[in-house]
Amino acid sequence: MSGFVTNEGKQEYINSYHEAMSYLPQPVESKMLNTVFGKVKLYKFQEEETPDKTPLLLLPGKGSATPMWEANLNDFLKHRPVYTIDLIGEPGLSIETKRIKTNMDQAIWLKQVLEQLPEEEINLLGLSFGGWSAANLAIKHPEKIQTLILVEPVYVFGPIPLKMILVSIPASVPAVPKSIRERMLSYISGGAKIDESEPAD
Repeated sequence: MSGFVTNEGKQEYINSYHEAMSYLPQPVESKMLNTVFGKVKLYKFQEEETPDKTPLLLLPGKGSATPMWEANLNDFLKHRPVYTIDLIGEPGLSIETKRIKTNMDQAIWLKQVLEQLPEEEINLLGLSFGGWSAANLAIKHPEKIQTLILVEPVYVFGPIPLKMILVSIPASVPAVPKSIRERMLSYISGGAKIDESEPAD
């Protein structure tokens, strides 16, 4: 199961996580939800003028958590309330207590998250692995999903090309020169300009 190797590493991650969260709007709600596969960290963000619209639930990509939405969250909040969660088994504040082994397992704990939200329907948006998770949930338990939004979902419409896998390796290795990492990240991002020294706008 997922977890930290050392207490020092855990504390370092938590400190960095909270620092990253400081760039997001202040959540109106922050709590842990119980599921059969562990505890799920959930946040609710809301502006006063959008209290009655169907909320948007954001599922992050693999290796990511709620802070990754910093560049998009304010724009989403102009239109409706937003929930975010940290995925079980991925970096974040969620805690895995039972190993997730199958696609059905992945759908079950997400279904249990949706069941604990007070709204009758939810708009679901998933990025990358979060997109696969959203599609997997919609196929197996669509009951509360009003709309499904998939952003670059992996393994939903086909496998990841081998070239993309090979390019991603130097893009994620710190020992590789910065100029090469930025070129690889730009390729992965469809030609977008990459500057690792600046946070996203």
